[in-house]
Amino acid sequence: MPIARRIILWSCTHGVAALLAIGVSGCVAEASAPLRVGLNPWPGYEFLYLAQELGIYRELDLDVRIIELDTLGDVRRSFERGQIDVMGCTIVEMLQARQGSPHDPVAVFVPDYSDGGDVILARDGIQNIPELVGRRVGAELGSLNVFVLARALETHGLKITDVEIVPLTQLQMPDAIKTRQVDAVVTYPPFLFRMEEEGGVHRVFSTREIPREVLDVIAVDASILTSRSDEVVALIRGLARAIEATRERPEECLEIMARREGITKEQFADVIKSEIHLVPLEDQMGFLRAGGEIDRAVRAVDRVLRSVDQIRGPTRVEKFTSPEPFERALRAEKN
Repeated sequence: MPIARRIILWSCTHGVAALLAIGVSGCVAEASAPLRVGLNPWPGYEFLYLAQELGIYRELDLDVRIIELDTLGDVRRSFERGQIDVMGCTIVEMLQARQGSPHDPVAVFVPDYSDGGDVILARDGIQNIPELVGRRVGAELGSLNVFVLARALETHGLKITDVEIVPLTQLQMPDAIKTRQVDAVVTYPPFLFRMEEEGGVHRVFSTREIPREVLDVIAVDASILTSRSDEVVALIRGLARAIEATRERPEECLEIMARREGITKEQFADVIKSEIHLVPLEDQMGFLRAGGEIDRAVRAVDRVLRSVDQIRGPTRVEKFTSPEPFERALRAEKN
């Protein structure tokens, strides 16, 4: 989907008399900018979209613009270019954005971790990961895809150079595997379901084999975390309320989120039940605190990305998490 853009035009009338009266050479109207949140299709991020659809942000007097993007790579690039302030992403994109731009993403919430949702689909006839050696594997470069592929190979004593990576977006993968341009692809819902419905493929690896290694986070630019902290807190409050609304009104909320993903309500419900692990509010601090799950994951992901040349040189080591907005949001919701 195209990146949404808003162009605000101001017009100024500045005749000589007006200039003399106000003593300036022009006029500029200031507008409060919305908090721009970039999301690609992934069930764990949908609660941010749900909060918008349910009017929760309006209740919190928060101006949020959800910017819909096709892939994790698109989200990361938009963040690096300063086109979004907040991104739904994984630790992979956080590390790459820190190295590839002056922006510092900081995790403020962990919606889920992948527990089977990210998979490698292979053509029928290919039974396992070792049988991919020497074959063509479609993956989105500069994203989580490469990490998942590298870890799948590593668990079998193989290296990424043992396969031929074919750069593909998620949108290109269904046709590529159907026409045998590739022998396997690295994918996730909702794209995963579309390929499985076409047939001729099956799963040969999933993140269930590397538990708690693929963490999904809501990451905020460090500058935004400083200058617009109240809005970040309100964003987290909206996210928490959307999660609670889903518990209270599952039929309505699941339908809204599934519709945007382009899958059925039943498929969406199955993913959040069996293929991703939603992180409860009471467990958030275990991920966000210094030395917690995110810090552990950063070290592990950094090692793998360096081994496959996805990042090089020093990584900015300033803190990757900030628990303060979540703590403030929790206090506000209890009051």
